Amino acid sequence: MLIVHHKFHTIVGHILRCFGISRWEGSGDFIIVTSYANYGNLRQYIYQNFENFSWIERLITLKDIAMGLEIIHNSGYVHRDLHIGNILRHKNRTMISDFGLTWRQGSSGKLYGVLPYMAPEILSGGQYSFASDIYSFGIIMYEIASGKIPFYHEDINPNNIIQGSRPGRPHSTPVVYIQLMESCWDSDPRKRPTANYLISMLDDWIHSKRKHLVIIYNSFQHAENERKNPELTKIDQISINQTNQSISNSQLNSNISPTAATPRKKQKSILIRILVKLKIIKSKS
Repeated sequence: MLIVHHKFHTIVGHILRCFGISRWEGSGDFIIVTSYANYGNLRQYIYQNFENFSWIERLITLKDIAMGLEIIHNSGYVHRDLHIGNILRHKNRTMISDFGLTWRQGSSGKLYGVLPYMAPEILSGGQYSFASDIYSFGIIMYEIASGKIPFYHEDINPNNIIQGSRPGRPHSTPVVYIQLMESCWDSDPRKRPTANYLISMLDDWIHSKRKHLVIIYNSFQHAENERKNPELTKIDQISINQTNQSISNSQLNSNISPTAATPRKKQKSILIRILVKLKIIKSKS
């Protein structure tokens, strides 16, 4: 996380800024000081504001996320834990945060993340890639369109995701939106779009009236009119909290479990190694 925050510390707008770190005197736990986000994470924002969350605002939000993702990918990094709880909202800005698992593309390591956002090839033991981040982006598209946690109506089963299970199509959603969303979570990583392509498509949709894209403009206008129907904007009474789930390679090769948690001690040791690499603290060895 610190490596990426350190690399992008001058970028404002799409990636949460990190100002520095400190340590609690008593416990020795690290404290990371970042920009303030008055609305919290995007899931909280959606849950509290879904009835007023217009389609144009949704598209702008997604474009912000895609632009942050493009910055990360163009620098050769993969986020590896992109989900709606790691997207923060401050005023009218949307920013990617929590780079705790971010590594260079092709790097291996323990699988960790929020299960509904994990690409099937990762659950099958494959490597993280730009395409696995795009899969996560597709799930974010679902949650932004529906206001619901993915797979909220069923038990989360990694094997089902591997075999092709995906969230359902949100009602009153433009066809072009659904097509892009489903291309992001295609089972074949090679068929998923790039962050740059996502930005281009979202920009066309946002400015469809000015660009004379009549069919697209009308489809989003229709969706906006449907959105204003109070019966269609009710969100199921579900928790906005999502439990981070860690799955080890050994569990994937035998009995997949969505409930194992990464030990706090191991997370701390990883952070210490990063701090040493950044020359923020000295190695004890």
